[in-house]
Amino acid sequence: ADVKAVRQVLTDVKTFTKGPDYTVRFAVGLGKGMVTSVGEDHRKMRGNCNRFFVKKRIDKLVPIIQKNVFRLFEDLDIVTTGPDGVRNIRKGNEDFDIMYFCHALTFRSIQMIVYNGDVSYSTQYEKEGMNTISYGQRV
Repeated sequence: ADVKAVRQVLTDVKTFTKGPDYTVRFAVGLGKGMVTSVGEDHRKMRGNCNRFFVKKRIDKLVPIIQKNVFRLFEDLDIVTTGPDGVRNIRKGNEDFDIMYFCHALTFRSIQMIVYNGDVSYSTQYEKEGMNTISYGQRV
């Protein structure tokens, strides 16, 4: 991944803003916190948590997020892993839902990082969790 591009997406809040997927949907399950807030509220909360977002701590989270990306790709049949361990990427998937992918990746990562839980073992549980979060758009 291009580290500079990822850093820009995560830090350039004027260009890359959180939409209602995060500010409303995730707020149903996570409350109004740093993940779901924007603007001045987010800045204040982030300031209180800066010590947790130093490179050394973030580096520890990267393998968890990467694991979630690859497992989600496999669960969505975008990437398959052969018996030799080689990953093959399926091309031309017009049905790929990037919004679902982002929601599921966020959901899985928060479950693993905050709660030390893995919901990917049960797609039914994960779908129920995603539906609960999606309920927020109808509130």
